[in-house]
Amino acid sequence: MNENKRRDEVVKAGTHAAIVNVLLALLEALEGLFVGSFAVMLDGLSHITEAAGSVITVLGTKYAGKQADHKHPFGYGRIEYMSGLIVAGLVTYAGITAFIESFDKILHPSEPEMHFYTLLVVVISLIARIFVGRHDIHTGHLYQSSALVHAGREELTHSLISLGTLISGVVYMLFHIQLAGIVGLLISIIIIYSGVMMLRDSVSRLLGEHLDKTLISEIKDIINSHEAVKGTYDVVINNYGPVAHTGSVHIAVLDTMKAEDIDVLTRWIVSEVKQKTHVFLTGVSIYSINTSDKEVIRLRNDVQAIIDNEPHVHEMHGFYYDKEKHAVRFDAVVDFDHNNPQETKKTIKNKILALHPQLLVYITIDPNLA
Repeated sequence: MNENKRRDEVVKAGTHAAIVNVLLALLEALEGLFVGSFAVMLDGLSHITEAAGSVITVLGTKYAGKQADHKHPFGYGRIEYMSGLIVAGLVTYAGITAFIESFDKILHPSEPEMHFYTLLVVVISLIARIFVGRHDIHTGHLYQSSALVHAGREELTHSLISLGTLISGVVYMLFHIQLAGIVGLLISIIIIYSGVMMLRDSVSRLLGEHLDKTLISEIKDIINSHEAVKGTYDVVINNYGPVAHTGSVHIAVLDTMKAEDIDVLTRWIVSEVKQKTHVFLTGVSIYSINTSDKEVIRLRNDVQAIIDNEPHVHEMHGFYYDKEKHAVRFDAVVDFDHNNPQETKKTIKNKILALHPQLLVYITIDPNLA
């Protein structure tokens, strides 16, 4: 993905949304003041928070694209996640404000003047919110901008305010029943819930989430496509923003491979992965596979058979047998949510010693991050 194009598209979508919301805020605020409708004024004021959310998205995206420097060598990409957190906070704040004002309106109701033009303004607001919200969400997903997705969700959530205003206005015009406070109260609860969910998602991204399985598979496929690579393991990806990733990986090669050939191979891996996935591999570690010693091959097969019968173990890699010390070392990848990996490690070790009591067994437990 072209980073400049991505940034330009996100900024463009956020700018358009901000302009639309400012215009709608002015239109509805003036109409609400003119007819004395609390619901219409509340709808208009909610456009201000949406405009603010769009502005924050634009500023966050622009700042996130700032060139990496000595203080922040991996760039400023996480600023986008922080801007998404701020937008989520605005949604929650808007919901709480609407709840307080709606509750006050129930306690102190007033009769607004409602007419066709007032409802027309609300309908325009509703349609605009749905259109802008869907466009922001689509663009946000397309260009991996969580802040823009949150801004779009804010638009769609606030479209409920427009819908509630429309319903309460129609009911009042037909039956002279004042529902603005009650409808506003119900909608504010939905907005608060939506804001809290957005906050949860934003905090989750800042803390660091489970690796993208599709990305991991793509990286493994690229590396394994080289005939010299006999296995790819321990792929670790560090997220420094929507399009800023670094990582490391372990690969298995035959023990007959020369150092200069390994150097060429690792350089090819770093280049190919960077070009095709935009992930910069900061390290490619090597596991050596013994190809000539029949005793080592037989021992590895025995260990592999034990591993294959362990329900919580996904794979074994990094197998190495030190003949002089009679020591065997390998990594066992276990389920991430396995409650007792040390017990599994002990079980595997005991099974190996039952077959080869003279061995020293060293097992490293790796969580399955993929």
